[in-house]
Amino acid sequence: MCEGKGCPPERSRTPHRKSKEASLSFPSHKGVISAFGEHFVKADIFSKEMSKELSKAFEKRQLGDYEYTFVLSKGEAEEILKKGKNFVDKIVQYLKQKKLL
Repeated sequence: MCEGKGCPPERSRTPHRKSKEASLSFPSHKGVISAFGEHFVKADIFSKEMSKELSKAFEKRQLGDYEYTFVLSKGEAEEILKKGKNFVDKIVQYLKQKKLL
């Protein structure tokens, strides 16, 4: 269990009261990625490797969207997909553990 500085805010169980999590807002994907590192990696909830993989996947997505000459091989795409599924599985496991899912 996370205690002390760097821990993510606890979710409120009272439906009428807004939790700190509900007030978090980020204007960009990079802001979300940064917050993931700040609230979950620094608190040792998720690994630095997860944060790195999230950043790598985002970089590839950006290149695919904005660099018309960028080509991703089938093998690279499959690897990103595999790591992405693993990332989601770990997030779901954490949320279930916290009884948030």
